[in-house]
Amino acid sequence: MSEGLTINVLNIPTEGKSAPLSAADAALALQKQMLRLKGEYMHEDGSGVDYGSLAKSDAFSNYRKSADRLAQIDLGTLQGEERLAALLNIYNALTIHGIIH
Repeated sequence: MSEGLTINVLNIPTEGKSAPLSAADAALALQKQMLRLKGEYMHEDGSGVDYGSLAKSDAFSNYRKSADRLAQIDLGTLQGEERLAALLNIYNALTIHGIIH
């Protein structure tokens, strides 16, 4: 690996393990966090997101805790629209994580 290279992996827990969470509940918690981030850090004119401020915020820290829980869920328990919604939320979470890191 190159010197100075930092690798960030979204679903490696940053804190101790928490109680198991259903896939549907984890996806909903993640969606709520993402909507909160959008609401708090979207430029007033809707032209973009202040990712610099977002990355330093408590709201992003809370979002990361929700994203960390993805490692503990079983998507196989979801079906149909519920599964699609969870996968879209995970995709959006990965996108936010990729932009910030």
